[in-house]
Amino acid sequence: MYCTSCGNKIETEEKYCASCGSPNTTSATNSSLLQKQPYPSNEQPYSPNPSQPYPQNAQPYPQSGQRDIKKGTAYVALGWVFFGLSFLIIPILFGGGSFIMGFMVYKVRNQTHGVVLMVMAVVGTLLGVLLGIALATA
Repeated sequence: MYCTSCGNKIETEEKYCASCGSPNTTSATNSSLLQKQPYPSNEQPYSPNPSQPYPQNAQPYPQSGQRDIKKGTAYVALGWVFFGLSFLIIPILFGGGSFIMGFMVYKVRNQTHGVVLMVMAVVGTLLGVLLGIALATA
């Protein structure tokens, strides 16, 4: 069942809508209450405070792809260091490490930066292997 005032889903046995505070007019138990008085004297309908859009303990949702900036700084730094080392020393090991750090950045800090770091880790690994092969045959 849905509230006739705000359209929020409510249960049939509920007397009032939890979202807007309107009485449930379709409930059989409320039809007699509605004829007597709209609200019991000890209950008032919910009216949100327009000056405070969020409850005091609630935080707004982060933007898409964004997480806490302070978290994951070590993953970012290690990921780019491993990426640089994958050109020079053991590209499979450091490229893999860079990819793992990119995945951690994706999960903890910033999705876009994590994807970029993972793609660059694969590119760095491939170029490091090719550079190693070229230097070994020369």
